[in-house]
Amino acid sequence: MNNRSPNLSSQDQTAFENDGLIVVDDDIELTADSTQTDSTWKVLIVDDDQEVHDVTKLALRRLVFQDKGVEFLSAYSTSEAIDLLKTHTDIAVILLDVVMEEKDSGLKVTRFIRDDLKNHLVRIVLRTGQPGEAPEESVIIDYGINDYKTKSELTRRKLFTMIIAALRSYGDLITIERNRQELAILYADLRESHRQLQQAKANEEQANRVKSDFLRVMNHELRTPLNGIIGMSDILSEEIYGQLTEGQSRTVSILKRSANHLSDLIRDILEFANIEADTLQLKLKSVDATKVCQEAVQLVKQAADKKDVQISFEAEEEITLQADPIRLKQILINLLDNAIKFTPSGGQMGLKLQTLAPQQQVEFIVWDTGIGFDTATLENLFKPFVQADSSNTRHHEGLGIGLTLADRLVKMHRGTITVESRKGQGSCFTVLLPWQT
Repeated sequence: MNNRSPNLSSQDQTAFENDGLIVVDDDIELTADSTQTDSTWKVLIVDDDQEVHDVTKLALRRLVFQDKGVEFLSAYSTSEAIDLLKTHTDIAVILLDVVMEEKDSGLKVTRFIRDDLKNHLVRIVLRTGQPGEAPEESVIIDYGINDYKTKSELTRRKLFTMIIAALRSYGDLITIERNRQELAILYADLRESHRQLQQAKANEEQANRVKSDFLRVMNHELRTPLNGIIGMSDILSEEIYGQLTEGQSRTVSILKRSANHLSDLIRDILEFANIEADTLQLKLKSVDATKVCQEAVQLVKQAADKKDVQISFEAEEEITLQADPIRLKQILINLLDNAIKFTPSGGQMGLKLQTLAPQQQVEFIVWDTGIGFDTATLENLFKPFVQADSSNTRHHEGLGIGLTLADRLVKMHRGTITVESRKGQGSCFTVLLPWQT
């Protein structure tokens, strides 16, 4: 862009330069437009008079707004203006003459901008030397014009003020539009996330229904024939159908023991699956914790005696808490069974019950003098199907979900379970349950 216009004399240019107008505004906050170039605002001059173009460029040649200068585009007819508007979609301000090749040329350009291009961001300033051809009130209302000036009133100072106001308005609109687009994207992302969450929830509910149906079928299909095997084993061992030989009696005993072991495994698997499917519900009531502990010890005592493991129970006093008595007993039995399993013949184990009054908690401690666990095993001890000895030659039965069940049931009671153990020095499991669950 040349600073001097070929159509203006040196005296005219000097007059413009000495008009006293400050054309650099450093106090306005930066509102950059991502669609604009880095250094300029685009201003389109649409007029069939060459001198109007020259004077406008000269008057605004030093203008800087928001750290950006002005790039001028010129059109001398309706068709030229339309071509430039199609090519340059980031024009900020249009200085538009009304009467050019036709009396309403400028209004046609405005219609094209607002109706065809759907561009409502560019600021349109209508400049006319014949106000009667385009009444101000009518064009402002009907044509989406942002400002209306007669050419006679546009001094250099007023032109500058008008352009600054238009550029500021355009910059604000660009910022609002950018924010609107970002919000639209965010809203679309939120809707998609909501849809995915709803779908995931529906899938989870369907999966839980499938699990529940499967567990119900398995509970019937597995337990029914197994109970028949156990029942027939009892009948045979009681010699109801006649006396058994020593070999037959030993075989029936193995059959019965295996069936009972399989029944216990199926029970644990089904209960673990019920917990995972969130279908197991606690039935809370006031429970005599001392009595539950005594019953649990009594139920495992035969297994401990058979392995020659001494088992003990001690309690400070009679303790009552809110819990599911069946599930509390199951927690203790699983921990006691685990102690029996890993305590060698001649070892000791026990259950201790006490209260922690300041914390309003009841503490159950199951300890043993068994083989203990190393650090790596302790980190995974409560994970399902993890066993202390996973080798093919291991000596301890089980699927590795007894402790997992205990852990899940304790958490359902809003309690905690921890373990301390050293290899070869035994283990100590501590269960803390609140008095009021």
